[in-house]
Amino acid sequence: MTAPPATHGTLPSFAVEWQACVRQSSPQEIDQFVNQLTAREAAILLYEWPLWARAKQLPPPGDWRVWLLLAGRGFGKTRAAAILPIETALVS
Repeated sequence: MTAPPATHGTLPSFAVEWQACVRQSSPQEIDQFVNQLTAREAAILLYEWPLWARAKQLPPPGDWRVWLLLAGRGFGKTRAAAILPIETALVS
């Protein structure tokens, strides 16, 4: 499966529904939700970092020059730092 074009900070409505489904639903309900997605929607769920990142792994809002990610092993610092320049370049 190839990555779809990134949404660049604007999540489609099904992605917002996905986030709510994961937080509040049983495994069976999650399976039902995933099975009704189109191939493109499933690919977006697979590749969009904001859908999988914890809140503290996303860059802070506002105009800043330095972002300190001070965390332990397994937090996801590398992934968070790797995604930032990609998203910045695509949005600019």
